[in-house]
Amino acid sequence: MCTLYGVQQQYKNGESLRAKLNLTSPSEVYTQTTDAQRTLDSARSQLEGLFNKPLAWPEVVTPWVLNTVPEPQDNIIRVSEDNCPRFDQVLRAVQADPAVVKMIEDVNQDLEAAFFPELRKLVNMPDADTEKLTSLCNYFYWATTNGLELKI
Repeated sequence: MCTLYGVQQQYKNGESLRAKLNLTSPSEVYTQTTDAQRTLDSARSQLEGLFNKPLAWPEVVTPWVLNTVPEPQDNIIRVSEDNCPRFDQVLRAVQADPAVVKMIEDVNQDLEAAFFPELRKLVNMPDADTEKLTSLCNYFYWATTNGLELKI
């Protein structure tokens, strides 16, 4: 399940998209997500922001059509060099985009303010920088999605 902070961020992403897109109906949007609760929460929250609806989290009943596939078979969300011949080229272009660079900086600042100080204590890494802690979080995510039990 997403945290309140996570769904609020997705809601803001939806509001940002609303400002850029001229959508009038949810039927104009195709939404695909994995069948994990956190990704369903994220998609629903982003749609609520996109269509200016109140944030309904943590409710799980939704009026939105959320198309789901098991994460390992998801070639839209889990795009990689294995299933997309232009993956590296597109990844480099996205990473060089100034808006993306700013977004990553903003996310890192938010993580540093709200999450990383406590994580440093939990994992006994008081001097770990943002990059190291992000890699650690990515490892935690990978481990849990692959059925490994982590004891911290």
